[in-house]
Amino acid sequence: MAEHLEPAADTSTQSQEHQANLHLLRELLLQGKPFWRSFSSKINEEEAQTIIDFLSKVLNERHDVNTDEAKQILSVIRMVATSIRVYPTSCKLDGVVCNFSDPLTSRGFADIFRGQYQGHAVCVKKVYLDVTGDNTSRVRAQAKEFALWAHLSHPNILPFLGVYEPPKQRKSDMICIVSQYTPNGDLSTYLREVPDCPKLLLLFDVVSGLKYLHEMILSMPTLKLIRSGFSTTNAISTGTKSWTAPELFRSDDPKPTEKSDIWSFGCLCYEVMMGEPPYNGYSDYQLVLNLVLYERNPFDASDQDIDQIDLWLRLLLLKCWDYNEPSSRPTCKEIYEQFEQMDIQDNRSPLINDDPALKEAKRAKVGVEINHGQVYNILQKAISAVTY
Repeated sequence: MAEHLEPAADTSTQSQEHQANLHLLRELLLQGKPFWRSFSSKINEEEAQTIIDFLSKVLNERHDVNTDEAKQILSVIRMVATSIRVYPTSCKLDGVVCNFSDPLTSRGFADIFRGQYQGHAVCVKKVYLDVTGDNTSRVRAQAKEFALWAHLSHPNILPFLGVYEPPKQRKSDMICIVSQYTPNGDLSTYLREVPDCPKLLLLFDVVSGLKYLHEMILSMPTLKLIRSGFSTTNAISTGTKSWTAPELFRSDDPKPTEKSDIWSFGCLCYEVMMGEPPYNGYSDYQLVLNLVLYERNPFDASDQDIDQIDLWLRLLLLKCWDYNEPSSRPTCKEIYEQFEQMDIQDNRSPLINDDPALKEAKRAKVGVEINHGQVYNILQKAISAVTY
């Protein structure tokens, strides 16, 4: 009997420490982003890992914080992960099995595989990290992606299971993003296999997921989105230039924004409805020339009959491709509301995610321990810096 009482006392103490740290965190959240940027630049890797694990636990439990606080905490996680290049310990997966000699597809610095986790099918994205070169920006991008994706939850966003680090190779290191396996493949594969699928509903799914991400104050460059397989990765770095907003080509330091996401969403709509990518058949040089110099949108560059797209959607896409004022492009909320007004019939079965690999990954996350004493010391030091 005594063996059962001891953990209860420990749990109670940990709960009190957790609440004390949460109180300090709330005080610091009031300081805003400039404080957290400075904080991220001053802590070491061990402190960053401790803090990001604590913040991850707070978000995973969620009953301790409201929606606005959750958004702020997610923003802090993003800054710490980017600055120190760490991600939550709860993201790390062991026991992933994958044949890395047989990719489903290859894209730039990453290959996609079908693997197994605890005996269940998973999707494995292997990202190559060249140990001989300056890999800082790519490592930072991956750390931020892990930290953010782990805390997103929406029916139209592909569930993130975790990160797997295989044994190091002789020429390069690799790190793997593990997500739920989708037997229907990505969106382009699904459209080829099921050409008569309800395309407008798929686009409504996409904009629903994108709206959620924008409401979470996130731009899309490093996130894999949408259960159907659509992703708005940084188009310039991954080779999908035909989806890239023109202002990103004009910048020496391109940073995707919500408005560049809207351009990309318009390009996705074109590809889904027309059955071909925008600027189909163009070389990279021709694409940039037409996109940036001649300011030709996908309709202008198409040799297909665009009248096969409903008029309301054509007009919407033209707004998404506003060249002169990207800020005039519609918001995700406005696009979502327009789709909603069309009253598109949805006869699909309710989506129930009972994926066994996802359940196993969630079970593994529960065992991560938080050093509440160290968290308190770090936050208290930060409070003192604000006070003085």
